[in-house]
Amino acid sequence: RAAALQTGLMLTLTGSFIALVALVGGRLVLSGSIGLGALVSAVGLALFLPGPISVLAWVGAELAKGRASAARIADVLAARAARR
Repeated sequence: RAAALQTGLMLTLTGSFIALVALVGGRLVLSGSIGLGALVSAVGLALFLPGPISVLAWVGAELAKGRASAARIADVLAARAARR
């Protein structure tokens, strides 16, 4: 469940970020502040960012799962040692 929530949140945030870049960039193109090529470059860079960000989020989730697993193993080993 937590992974599904995290995935949904990441997709929502990255989609919103790309839309914001396109919206702000479009307004700047219309006002003449930047050219169309700069907008295309900015949107291209914004499209590249979700990959590395999602990898970082995945690493954090894997670390959390690893810590939880290690805690369970430690509990089992401690219970076994207490019985002896």
